[in-house]
Amino acid sequence: MIHGLGGRLPPISARPVATTNPVAAAAQVKPPAPDISALATAVRDMASAPPVDTAKVDRVKSAIAAGSYKVVPDVIAERMITTDLPRD
Repeated sequence: MIHGLGGRLPPISARPVATTNPVAAAAQVKPPAPDISALATAVRDMASAPPVDTAKVDRVKSAIAAGSYKVVPDVIAERMITTDLPRD
């Protein structure tokens, strides 16, 4: 039979109670104010962007349906990398 290290634990009612409530303490922390200027800039940029070129979308759809749309992995990879690079 295995015996505990030092005897029995005191009953739960005799154990010390934490003096602070971590949930209440976390609720008191206020998040930082949102950066409204960044949001306004994003909205302005999206509003000034050209609309979707529906004619081009239709051409690509037709090419895919006809089986003539060519996927060139090197071009896709290059454009993905270029998109993620920071602009100076």
